[in-house]
Amino acid sequence: MVTFTLPYQLRSLAYRHQKDVYSLMFGCAADVLRSFAHNAKSLGAEIGSGSPALIRDPPSIP
Repeated sequence: MVTFTLPYQLRSLAYRHQKDVYSLMFGCAADVLRSFAHNAKSLGAEIGSGSPALIRDPPSIP
C-alpha cells in the first residue's frame, strides 16, 4: 500500500478544483509507480492499482 499526502498549502486549491487536482495527482503518482516498477534495479515488474471506495451508511428504511 502506498499513501500520498497533499500539502496543506494546496488544500484550498484542491477543494475548489477537486476533479482537476486529484486527476493530475493520481495520474502523476501512477506514472511514478509504474516507472519505479519497470526499473529492473527496483522491481522489474508490472504493477496493478486500485482505489478504495468511500462507503457511507445507507439511509434507514422505515
